This record gives sequence, C-alpha cells and structure tokens, in this order.
Amino acid sequence: MLLKIVLTAGKHIKMADKIKINQKDWEAVAYATGENNLIHYSDFVAQKQGLEKAVCPGIFLFALAEKLAGEYWGGFKEKRIGVDFSKYTYDGDVLIPEISDNEILMKNKGEDVAKFFQKEGRRELDFSPDIETSFEISAEQVDDFYKGIHGKKDGPYFAFAVGAIVNAFLREGQGSVLRNMDLNLYRLPEVGKLETGLKVESKLRNLRGKDITFYTIKAICEQDGKRVLTGGGKSVKLDD
Repeated sequence: MLLKIVLTAGKHIKMADKIKINQKDWEAVAYATGENNLIHYSDFVAQKQGLEKAVCPGIFLFALAEKLAGEYWGGFKEKRIGVDFSKYTYDGDVLIPEISDNEILMKNKGEDVAKFFQKEGRRELDFSPDIETSFEISAEQVDDFYKGIHGKKDGPYFAFAVGAIVNAFLREGQGSVLRNMDLNLYRLPEVGKLETGLKVESKLRNLRGKDITFYTIKAICEQDGKRVLTGGGKSVKLDD
C-alpha cells in the first residue's frame, strides 16, 4: 500500500509500507537462494565476527527491493542495477523504503541501510572465471522464497542468480559480507540449473589493529546457454 508521495530535491519520492525484518523470513529466502553463510543463521558465529548477533543477508534485502521494483518499475529485467549496503540489519529492525523513478532506498531510524539504483548503459567485464559452479532452482525453493518475501508467486527472481553467485563465492571459503554490486540483468531465471563463473581477487589490510580481507568479485550467471546476469561486487571479511 502506498503511504504518501513527497517532493525531495526535485524528485517524487514514494514512501512504501514499513517492512519489519524477521529472521525466519530471511532464512527462508537465504535457504531458497543458496546463501549458506552462518553469520546469517547463528548468533555465535556472527558475534565471533564482531557483529551484534545473526545479521540479515544482503540477498534478502535484494529480494525485497526486487519485489518493490516489480510494483513500481516493472521489475529489474533488462536493467543495470547498482547496489550499496551501508548498515547492518538485524531481526526486529523496521525498514522504510523510499522509491523514486530510479532509486529504491531502505532506511532504518533515519539512516540509510541499502540503496538499489538504476544505472546507465552496460558495464561488461572481460575475465576468465577461476571458480565455476552450478545451482539448481527447484519449485520447492521458489515456494519458500515467496513465503519469505510475502509476495505473489510469479516465478524466480533475479535474487536466485545473485544467490547462486554468492553461494559459489562462499563455497570457496571466501568473503563474509557484501558491500556493493554492479549488475547487468538480462533474463529472469526459471526453475532449473544455473551455471556461474567467478573471478575473485583479494587484498589484506590492517585497519585499527584488525586484519580485514577485501574481495573484488567478477561474475557471470547463465541458464541454458543464455545470460541471466553479469557484473561484479565487493565483499569484506574480518579475519579470525
């Protein structure tokens, strides 16, 4: 339900319904899309990484944004989407989405949490994958996904392709928390197998006495030989 429309800096901003974040919901989406990073399921593991408790995965926020994009933009298909995650989200947090013609901004207590925005043109990455995996989307996973986002079932979202890439990345024991993404989105995935290829570069830095590994990811996801998604992102992991 649309709450109100305000004019800010020359842009019409649509204020959508508040979203209360629930761990059971994000676990349903995370399991469905293959996100198996334990910091999203276990308080103990998350606290070892310096977090308050189990943290909401970026893939859940991406799925919520994609749902809103379907309502206000006609979806993410054939668009280039930038994604920035700026603040951790936890069980019980309440997000307020602000939607303009080219941006979906999620806020918590007046602070930006995540931003999803349309970008001009395509940014194609030329690389040879050094990680190749596959991910199977089942009808049961699609059902679980829609229960998690409380949405009307109309087929897999691009979130499944993003999840396949994140899962491939974590399967190699790399990365922990996504910071940003730049994605070219082509055709929506369907029930069946997704093929992913990744190239990952890492850099270790010491910040305030802590060793932190930063990862740069380049990725492609295809289904039946056709492109679903290409792009890249950055991730960070606090070393034990």
